Amino acid sequence: MRIFATDSEFTGAIDAALHTSVASNDIRSALTAGIGAGEESNRHDPTLENGGLNLRLKTWVLRDQDIPMTELIGMVGAAAAAALSPSAIVAAAVVTALSSFAALVWKAWRKGAKLTKAEVAILGFLEVHGPMTDEDLVAKAPTALEGVSAIDVQRAVQTLQDVELRDGDVVSLIRRDASGLWRARAL
Repeated sequence: MRIFATDSEFTGAIDAALHTSVASNDIRSALTAGIGAGEESNRHDPTLENGGLNLRLKTWVLRDQDIPMTELIGMVGAAAAAALSPSAIVAAAVVTALSSFAALVWKAWRKGAKLTKAEVAILGFLEVHGPMTDEDLVAKAPTALEGVSAIDVQRAVQTLQDVELRDGDVVSLIRRDASGLWRARAL
């Protein structure tokens, strides 16, 4: 576990962790900003009413188990951006979507959601590409990410509708809209 006195030290450590899996400075900056925003949002959540411990630290903490999730966010973010915009230039809209994706996954992770690679991939593609059909998800995610199959994607679509957090709350991280497209939901 690493402890940082400031948010800039924390985001510097996140950037360093992403450096191995994300070559593009634009993508890495967007993901780092998103994770920082997700952490900041979690720090400002109201205290628990159920009497549970909701310890607040004045320092920023990066746990050992956070590093693999940080790297996974990096891999998925880079793959989703490359599938949308294969050129080296990353559009501002993609950068914003990558930040939103990183914040969503980080917030869920830090609240105790145990997310698989396929689940993170679906969240990444829905945030970066926008609403998608089942067929689009099954076609894009396995193509962009090694080790994710079409069956993994289909299972992940089901499990992302019923995610249990550390405090016992069950949330849906995706929803199907009136036109039948899947959308990511903010936490």
